[in-house]
Amino acid sequence: PDLLPGQITEARWLNWDKPVTRHAYHMGLKPKITEVVLDYADKMGITDLMKDATIGGNRVPRGTERNYTLHGDTRWALQGSTRWTESDFHWFSPLEESSHDSFARALSASGFDEVISGIGEHFGYKGLVAYHLSFMAMSHCGDGPVHFDFRNTMRSPQRSGALNIIIPLILSEGSEPEMTLYGTVDPNDPSEWEEDEYGMVYYEYNKALIVSKWNRNFVFALLLCPTR
Repeated sequence: PDLLPGQITEARWLNWDKPVTRHAYHMGLKPKITEVVLDYADKMGITDLMKDATIGGNRVPRGTERNYTLHGDTRWALQGSTRWTESDFHWFSPLEESSHDSFARALSASGFDEVISGIGEHFGYKGLVAYHLSFMAMSHCGDGPVHFDFRNTMRSPQRSGALNIIIPLILSEGSEPEMTLYGTVDPNDPSEWEEDEYGMVYYEYNKALIVSKWNRNFVFALLLCPTR
């Protein structure tokens, strides 16, 4: 469904009024967020570098990375996946504090602070820290391996948690679902995957995908996305 900016709802089935999983949410965004962050990526040259590594065919060899200095003083790393042999999945991440701060300033200028505040209020956090910022790009993908980015992140007495916030910037019209989500006790044991916590998700403009998990593990996979 369409969401108002700041509105958070569980990711639900398209034709069945039931959550896909207990650990995935959509959040409505103001269009300014996409516009400002994409403009930042364009001006920094990140968009062109990511397009060259994907649709341009200049893929980063598996297990390696390319380092770039952009606008004179910010250092970044372009990395390709070592696990997705059937995709051109790449991510572009800050290599040092100056590049991280540059990215963070662009997010703040876009209104992302309001997003963080809304997420904190919704989930009852007292504070949030953005500890890893990245751009991701992919033009095609076969079945991606199931994996987790974090697990067992909520531990007393700190009661801290972790989550992924994915903001789509450029989408391909008519693509297949971009992600599959699972809830699981043991991500290494497929027999533990909960059948009622399995679903495929489309990315949408002006709508963030929030993947959260506390106490137990949560895993996800990139799915089919033939978008060339």
